[in-house]
Amino acid sequence: MAFPKVEIQVQNGQLGQTEGTEDSVAGLVCTGVAIVDKIAINEPKQIFGVKDAEALGFSDAVNPEMYAQIVDFYSQAGEGAELWILIQSEATLMASILDVNNANATVLLDAAQGRIRILGITRKADGAYAPVYADGIDPDVITSIDKAQELAEAYAAAYKPLRVVIGGRDYQGVIADLADLTERDDNRVAVLLAGKGEGSLEACVGLALGRLAAIPVQRKIARVKDGDLGLVSAYLSDGVTTIDELSEAQLEAIHNKGYIVLRKYFGRNGYFFTDDPTATGADDDYNTISRGRVIDKAISLAYTTYVNELQDDVELDPATGRLEAGVIKSYQALIKRAIEQNMLADGEISSVSVVIDPLQDVLTSNKVEVTVNILPKGYSSVIVVKLGFTNPANS
Repeated sequence: MAFPKVEIQVQNGQLGQTEGTEDSVAGLVCTGVAIVDKIAINEPKQIFGVKDAEALGFSDAVNPEMYAQIVDFYSQAGEGAELWILIQSEATLMASILDVNNANATVLLDAAQGRIRILGITRKADGAYAPVYADGIDPDVITSIDKAQELAEAYAAAYKPLRVVIGGRDYQGVIADLADLTERDDNRVAVLLAGKGEGSLEACVGLALGRLAAIPVQRKIARVKDGDLGLVSAYLSDGVTTIDELSEAQLEAIHNKGYIVLRKYFGRNGYFFTDDPTATGADDDYNTISRGRVIDKAISLAYTTYVNELQDDVELDPATGRLEAGVIKSYQALIKRAIEQNMLADGEISSVSVVIDPLQDVLTSNKVEVTVNILPKGYSSVIVVKLGFTNPANS
């Protein structure tokens, strides 16, 4: 006899390319040192603003890297946004921190009781770190992608869906050498190549997390209407190359390899994210953070909707032994209402439909299979304007 549970199977390849959920709760892991009587290494803390961080002892002088990332986060998310933070030593690799078998990132996620939906990680390496470069970037970044995907999949399997943004630190300055992330299948992970500033090898992960926390799940962090990021200058994570000196072709080349970076638009002030790709191919339905966050919210709604129905007795048609029509309509209405109220009404999806096969043999299988089809929002990533003259005399 099967163990009672709600089983949600996320379908992929479908696009041809009730209770609310905690969509915007973010977690940030960064390197630093313990602050006596305030925060220890590997001790999770929940904050709601820069003042909370300062009350823990963070400043430009004490744990400046983490402090700067927190300031960046709240510059986008606004004071009051929920952020969970975790300090790690500079000697600890991001791949080790993200390893689901280690008590590092998992400590933070578990302290938040699975409510963290977006996890960002960055590392300022210690002086003893001597990496061997093979992919145009700190090798720890590339190794971390696998670990982040495994971590996110493990928590998603427990109905605690998670997306991870890795700081693409120490870019070596040669676009052609960069590993092509579109050849991977790690659709719960994104790599940020946007730098913290001149001389810094770290990425502005806090900035990306803050923008994600501030917007609805279907929205791209690159949406121009949401305004620029408020930066006076922008770099890649080599601490040398400015966004201004890169050509559009160079930015496109970085984008085409699956990295998130910053850009400018002619006629607009400030800097914007280029897009929100994840480390996977173009044929993956979840090849952007925004698509992934939409399905994550649907997962959470489906779970909270149907867990209440577990082990319930259901009426069967006496003539066929199949589900009665009334039962089918009830199951359909439950999830349709939940998604319509929590996603469709908020403009996060275009439509939702629910299908339950009336011929499924529930009596034998003790299982009710429900198919939820969500039509996501489209994106105006490319706008083509055909412009020319017309002569009425030729009409």
